[in-house]
Amino acid sequence: MDKFIAQWTTKRQMGKRAYILRYGVLYMGMISTVLFTLPELINEGKINVWFFIIRLFCFPTIGAMIVGQRWDGREQKYAKRVAEIGN
Repeated sequence: MDKFIAQWTTKRQMGKRAYILRYGVLYMGMISTVLFTLPELINEGKINVWFFIIRLFCFPTIGAMIVGQRWDGREQKYAKRVAEIGN
């Protein structure tokens, strides 16, 4: 079996919503928020609360959109590969 099919089969079992929440909001969004906030904390010695709130809203939203598109692309790739193997 194709390696991609095996990996995607396990990830797609969690469902689109859980996949987006985990990989888009939590991993991509929150890690980006922390990585963009750390230099501010290191350089200025404090965190601007308004910028932090904006980052906390924007980065997880952007992450969810990116990962949602990635889900759709991988679903198409999965369907194509499964159809190729089936023939």
